[in-house]
Amino acid sequence: MIFSNLEEAIAGNKLSQREKTKYLVFAVLICFIAYPFELGMQTLGKQHDNTSVDLTTMLGSAANMIVAFLGIKRCYRTNEAIDDSNFIERFILLNFPMTIKFVLLMFLLILAYIVMTWALKSHYPAVWERIPTYLSVLVILITYFYYVFLNRSFVRLGAKIGE
Repeated sequence: MIFSNLEEAIAGNKLSQREKTKYLVFAVLICFIAYPFELGMQTLGKQHDNTSVDLTTMLGSAANMIVAFLGIKRCYRTNEAIDDSNFIERFILLNFPMTIKFVLLMFLLILAYIVMTWALKSHYPAVWERIPTYLSVLVILITYFYYVFLNRSFVRLGAKIGE
């Protein structure tokens, strides 16, 4: 069903919300899987004296995949409690403004952190070497809060539908 007859299933309204959710989950997880490979491609051919950056990126991506999966699942359960309909449509619509806010927040936090650690680089070289680890943890936390706030949007939506 993933590649064949998908258009027919959508047109005939033959996919359940649960089946549609699987498409969303896989799309999000693929993005997280692709990111470290993109990063690896950018450094292809360069000398690496430390593989911890690559390991950190991979572990951070794995943790992000778990957080994203659990976040989507929580939003799905919240939507299920509302009226178990239109999850994908609601997710996409509620996701867009949240994504804009969190991408800006993430950019500002990471930029501030890099500037701060760069300023301290000469005094604390160990901090500079650990930036990839710290950034991975920061990104995981941001992803977690992203889904917490997205789920709150679903809760507010449910309250409005119940009015």
